[in-house]
Amino acid sequence: MAPRERAREIIAKCAHPDYRPILQDYFDRAEFECLRKGMGHEPHLLFKAFKMHQNLEENGTMKISSWE
Repeated sequence: MAPRERAREIIAKCAHPDYRPILQDYFDRAEFECLRKGMGHEPHLLFKAFKMHQNLEENGTMKISSWE
């Protein structure tokens, strides 16, 4: 399975239901941006990748309201 397909399956089948929308939104944004630049094999947005971890440190939860 290719990395993008694998990411979709992990989000759908392994991620906690509370986090699925957040993770799917991140993946969709990363995929869009990376494909636009011709780099879609393993889409990621490094400038946003640790936002959930930063929110955990600052607010005690990894749940974020948006990626902005």
